[in-house]
Amino acid sequence: MTVQASQGLKQLRPAVLGIVSGIFFLTFFGAAWGFISAAFLSGAFQVVAFLLVGLVTLGFFSMGGMLLRYARSLPKTCLRRTQPSGRESRCGLALSLARRFC
Repeated sequence: MTVQASQGLKQLRPAVLGIVSGIFFLTFFGAAWGFISAAFLSGAFQVVAFLLVGLVTLGFFSMGGMLLRYARSLPKTCLRRTQPSGRESRCGLALSLARRFC
């Protein structure tokens, strides 16, 4: 399956911020689940499980931090093209008329 980014930079910053919040959310609850599960193990398995869950958690939090820093470096808004194509102008006209009369 191939997916194309049709909106370009217009939606890039909100999309990256959404990905970052998802990474932080899933990492927090995944780490809680992992640490609680590791607490019920015994012996060397418990130590290895705590280390493994801790390393994975640190990796995901650092990746989320890097993406958050990247998202903040993106512009908040993007300039539109000066000349929209024919189809875009017709869609824009139809949407503006629908908003005005509905």
